[in-house]
Amino acid sequence: MNTVNKIIFKVCILLLLTACDQYLDQKPRQSYVIPKSLSDFQALLDNDAQVFNQTPGGFVYASDELKITQQGFNAINIVAREYYSWDPNAFVAIENVGDWNRMYQQIFVSNIVLEGLEEIPNDQRNMQWNFLKGQALFVRGYAMYNLLQLFADPYSQENAVNSLGLPYPISSNVNLRYGRGNLEDTYQKMIIDLTEAAELLPSEIQYLTRPSKAAAYLVLAKTYLNFSNYVLAEEYASLSLGIKDDLMDFNDLDPSLTRPIPSFNQEQIYFANQISISQFSNQIHFDQSFLQLYHENDLRRNIYFALNTSTGLTNFRGSYTGNISSFGGLAVDETIFVLAEAKIRNSKLDEASELVNDFLAFRYRSGEIVPVNFQAENDPVDKLFEEKQKQLVFRGTRWNDLRRMMMEGRIQNNLTKVVGEEEFTLVSGEKKWTYLIPFGEVSRNEIPQNPR
Repeated sequence: MNTVNKIIFKVCILLLLTACDQYLDQKPRQSYVIPKSLSDFQALLDNDAQVFNQTPGGFVYASDELKITQQGFNAINIVAREYYSWDPNAFVAIENVGDWNRMYQQIFVSNIVLEGLEEIPNDQRNMQWNFLKGQALFVRGYAMYNLLQLFADPYSQENAVNSLGLPYPISSNVNLRYGRGNLEDTYQKMIIDLTEAAELLPSEIQYLTRPSKAAAYLVLAKTYLNFSNYVLAEEYASLSLGIKDDLMDFNDLDPSLTRPIPSFNQEQIYFANQISISQFSNQIHFDQSFLQLYHENDLRRNIYFALNTSTGLTNFRGSYTGNISSFGGLAVDETIFVLAEAKIRNSKLDEASELVNDFLAFRYRSGEIVPVNFQAENDPVDKLFEEKQKQLVFRGTRWNDLRRMMMEGRIQNNLTKVVGEEEFTLVSGEKKWTYLIPFGEVSRNEIPQNPR
């Protein structure tokens, strides 16, 4: 089989595996394009409508931020219910879970691009070729990062070599089977991809749906926070912020608008929607205990949230997408909080305070900022997590922070959620902090299930 036929075969397999999505058909008749040129490969990576630029929606449902009424809980789909309730048997009887499938689709298409790029003659490997390879490596690494936060145990240096990792395909050959390996190996493969991506990607990009150096550096910084390697976390977060540090001034936003935050705003580094695992519901809300975290002069209170007069519930409306979709990508505000945490962990409390206060000046009414002083806090890390939660609410970052807090023993009481008369509990150290791999994947590929 020649190279072109191999590529055609791979794309056909891709279409068969995702026939219900037909996502290669979302661009101008892409399913009829034989990907053999650099522009063809860019077209594959630009398929943001159905494959790329999506991150797991389960992060939000698994966290402790939002509340769901009994009516809302009954209305959301079974995947969302099992995430939200920390069901110990979540996904054990579910054939397909979008958070798992979509991330592996991203990896699969990335592998098609990487293999196709290797067929390009050396004399045609120009800056565009480097950019394409960087994009594909970034997408593969970032998809794996997201998978690890849901379907693998929280990272522990002591147990990483004894904990199950996840399959990390480096080929588009659907006949190959990849085992889970261990957690350390999976993370190291991901770091190799992201590090090379950072070398190849440009600092400035034309479209926020494509990754840049700043995006790769930020995911590396987040990874090193998981490792408790705060020196490298600070280094990579600093590199990211050195490239991209634009901020919105919330004083310039109009809270009377239904969606006050504009789409593709200047804070975004890499655009992605959270995968929709349930239709938006006005029964998903935030209670007063959470809303009271915001000072009266904090503009985020009225920008992020709005009271629904028909239900009496306060709903979130502050997505960085500028519409009903939930933003799950990368942005400068997250970089600032990753860097601030790394500085605190590295005993640079004054630098962390200055960094966060400079940021908060863009979120409070002009001249009315309530500054933080990490030097004065009994536990500056806990204070950092509170400030981070207020800024990154509904963004999907809280779940990973909770897992890190749990591993450090920072969660003193059980996490609880109440729906109607039923209470759901998550205890520190129990196995429910890692979700089960969907039944369909385990049954088809005979990989080990996460223990229960």
